[in-house]
Amino acid sequence: DRILSIIHKHAATSDNLRAANLLFSNGIDALIHYVVGLPGEDKQSLDETYQQAQYIRELAFKYMGRKPEGITGNLIEINPGATAFKQLVKAFPQKYANEDILSVKETQNDYFKMKFGIKTDREIMELRKFFAGYAKKINALGRYTYPAVWLQEDFS
Repeated sequence: DRILSIIHKHAATSDNLRAANLLFSNGIDALIHYVVGLPGEDKQSLDETYQQAQYIRELAFKYMGRKPEGITGNLIEINPGATAFKQLVKAFPQKYANEDILSVKETQNDYFKMKFGIKTDREIMELRKFFAGYAKKINALGRYTYPAVWLQEDFS
């Protein structure tokens, strides 16, 4: 719940688990999406996210006898108008002010520099791979996954 609070999400982990329980217990499948790379994320928060995804998978097995349709872990995507984008504009005005066609990789990397104190390209690649490791574990829990906004090198 710490990360949800940081990003001003007006829901708690218990709300998400209750929703999954209600859906699966009534025979309704779900696509569950997790975003990794949020401010404040660390090994502990990502372990908790993975445990939550595992629990949701167990609920699907309990009520439907199989994995949920999809559980996906994707890297944060910074879009114009979003709070994260407004923060990028403030931190890098010469680069992002009045822009609306953006490089996903570039905005993610600048976001990581801003939010995680990353300085070098090597540190960015290490952080991306760290997040990708958790996303791969999460993605393996569902029947379907769509790993959007990841780069090929994130998983190599």
